[in-house]
Formats: sequence, structure tokens, C-alpha cells
Amino acid sequence: MYLIDNLRNVRFVNALRCSFHHLDEYETTPNSLLHSSAGFVPKSTKWVTEEETKNFKSMFPYLVKDLTNSNVYEINPDATKRLINALEYNVPHGKMVCGLVAVAFYKAIEDPAKLTNENIHLANILGWCVHLLYSSFIITDDITDCSKIRRGSPCWYLPENVGLNSITDAVWIENLIYTILQKYFSKHRCYKKMLMGQTLDMICTQNGVPQLNRFDMKLYKSIVNLKTAPLFILPIMLAMHMASRGNEVLYKEVCKISLDLGHYLQVQNDFMDCFGDSNVTGKFGSDIEDGKCTWLIIQALQRGSQTQRNILENNYGKGGSENVAAVRSVYEDLKLSNIYGIFEEKTCALIGSDIEKLVSDELQHRFFRNFLNSIYKSQS
Repeated sequence: MYLIDNLRNVRFVNALRCSFHHLDEYETTPNSLLHSSAGFVPKSTKWVTEEETKNFKSMFPYLVKDLTNSNVYEINPDATKRLINALEYNVPHGKMVCGLVAVAFYKAIEDPAKLTNENIHLANILGWCVHLLYSSFIITDDITDCSKIRRGSPCWYLPENVGLNSITDAVWIENLIYTILQKYFSKHRCYKKMLMGQTLDMICTQNGVPQLNRFDMKLYKSIVNLKTAPLFILPIMLAMHMASRGNEVLYKEVCKISLDLGHYLQVQNDFMDCFGDSNVTGKFGSDIEDGKCTWLIIQALQRGSQTQRNILENNYGKGGSENVAAVRSVYEDLKLSNIYGIFEEKTCALIGSDIEKLVSDELQHRFFRNFLNSIYKSQS
């Protein structure tokens, strides 16, 4: 089966661990309706209901209690307290898009006769597994990027009583997923297909210096395909497994849409990192300082004059405020904001057209349409 081959592919499985820091603050309702030449006009402005979100969030306290039951997991009181603090600080926050996608898509594709309270409960648990995985990656991602703020609060590694112990917390949170899967899904037909793997780091710097001569769209698309697209693929495929729905044709169609969504989301994230409002996004962008391979730097390298390229080479990947200002000045002179706007319109029109061609029923079409609508022109 196409999906299982993908899940067994080392690059695909490992990429899951690098894919979860771009959807955190996306709204479940759009900032504006999406209209395109492809005729993409959503019938609804939501892909997940308020009731579904409320039910999903309400499960967290019970899940924490279940996971930290000393009698069951033999965790000592001090360790239990630390785990509870780590979970409560890092997990039940943000829009929880990754987890909610698993729940909403499962309900959209499951046979109505099988949408029992028990199965919906299991779908919510599955969604929390996805969100726990995402949360564990965010902890280590913030350390790697030396980030300061996450969702309006200090990153988990910053408090004095945490520090680099946060790495242990991240591993601990990730491993809780396997405990959950074993407890709730060990007898389920989809259990073995749900197990997830290790990490993959995409390195585009050498000795801390960005390799601008290597930055091009081919490299960028490779990073996106391994880093961001799995964010959407994972909960969708888990839901399809749980519902035992889909075939090779549908899997391929969904994967293509997921790759396109991943590319759009990554470009959007790159743009917001530089030009977004930190009061809205809840974090301060650092791609320029970190020398990341982003859509913006690639566009600047492709479109800029030799003088502008020299400015980029002398300032990109350096942490000084004057260095960042110099790079941003080049971006602004090249009017990359306008170029991004054109890219966004064309990309969403193409994705909308592909969604309409999906070999599936109206419920699946509606889900994908509404999800695309919810991230279009997002400011967070």
C-alpha cells in the first residue's frame, strides 16, 4: 500500500520529527475569504467546530492524570511533579491545529455508523498524541534557535530551575506518546501503522556560516518536503488509518496536496518570521540572524544586483541589529512583500483546484477547502 511504503521510508518517518513548528498560531477561522481563478469559494469558514475544539481541550487534564499515575507508571512523586509542570507549561496551548486535524478529518471520512462515542474518544486521544509530539519538538527547536518567547511566554528552557533539563523533558513527553498508543490502541487494527520515529536535522550552515552559494529553490523544496509537509500528512494519514478509508489513488492525491500545503505554509512562515508582528505571532523572528535557508533569502539572491548580493553575503547569518537591518533593507528594496503576495494568490488557487479534483466525497472536499481557507493570509 502506498501509505505504508511511505511510513516505512526512513526519510519520511524521520521527517515527522522536524515538522511541527509552523501551524501553532494559525486560526481555525480565516482572516478573509479565499477567491481564486480556480473558483475556490468555501461554503464554510471553519474546518473544526467550537464543540470539537472544546471537547478536545477538555481531555487534557484527564490525560495528564492518566500519564502521571504513580501506581501505574511507577514514577516517583518528584518526577511526577516535574512531568506535570512540563506538560502543563508546554502542551495545552496554541491553536492545537495538528491534533485537531486528526479528529476533524477522522470524523469527516469515517462511516457515520462507526462514529460512536468510543471511536470519537479514541480519535481525540490520537490527536493528543500528535500534539504531544509537536510540543516535544517545539521545546528542542526553541533551544536550537535560541528563541526567547513562545506563545507569549518565556521558552521552557529559560527558567533557572529548568535550563537544559528541558531536553530531558522533551524526550520524556515524546515517549509518553508510545505509552498512550500502547494503552489505547494496542488491540486496534491501526496500532503498528501509528508508530513514529526519530529526528532529522536539515543543516544548511557550515561552522555557523550560511552557505549562500547553496541556497536555491531545489534545496528549499527538499527541506520543505522533509520538514513541513509531514505536518499535514501525519494527522491526515493517521485518521485515514483509523477509519480504514482510502486507496492508493487517494493517498497519492492527499500526499500531493499535503506537499503543496507544506510548501505554502513554509513560505508563509518565512515571510512572517521577517515581516510579521511579534505581538500577533507570539515570537520574535530569527531566521536572518540564524542564517536559515528561507524563501525570502532565495528570492533576494535570485533577484538582487551584485551590490545587493554583497550586502547579503556580508550580513546574513550575523546576529547584530545592524546586520539584520541591512538584510531587511535589501528585502524591502526588492519589494519581496509584493512578490510574496503574488505567490500566495497563485499557490492557493492551484491548491484549491487540486482539492476540487480529489477522488473523494463532499465531506473530504469541504474539510480541505476550509483548512486552506483558514490559513490563507494568516497573520500569525
